[in-house]
Amino acid sequence: MHGGLAIRVVFATIGLGGTKMDGKYHREIGFPQVALPSGPIRLTYSDHAKQAVNDRYGKIPLINMLHVAAEDIFEIVVRNGRVVKYAIRVPYQNGLDLSMVLTYTGRVVTHWLNKSDDTHATLRHHEYATV
Repeated sequence: MHGGLAIRVVFATIGLGGTKMDGKYHREIGFPQVALPSGPIRLTYSDHAKQAVNDRYGKIPLINMLHVAAEDIFEIVVRNGRVVKYAIRVPYQNGLDLSMVLTYTGRVVTHWLNKSDDTHATLRHHEYATV
């Protein structure tokens, strides 16, 4: 229960095989075989996320529900074989994408807007674990 509401998160399993290990992983480098959040998630916001609504590209709305698709997840943090934090990027509006960092309970740690054509060609491989 969270704030009087039951939160039900459905998980989808994807990965490249191997064992479940603790660490931070990026989709382009490879995720371990773990259950990824998927489905409707009720959101709450950290103080930082509430203050970060005024992005350089516009105002970010504080939505209550979000449908997470496994393919939208680009980064995960795994502890004891489970995803405890993850980052998603989804199309937003007017050539912008919305990126969010969430905990497994649906708490938005931070969020920001990116231009949809910004592909971040400078991925820092050394910051991520490998499968």
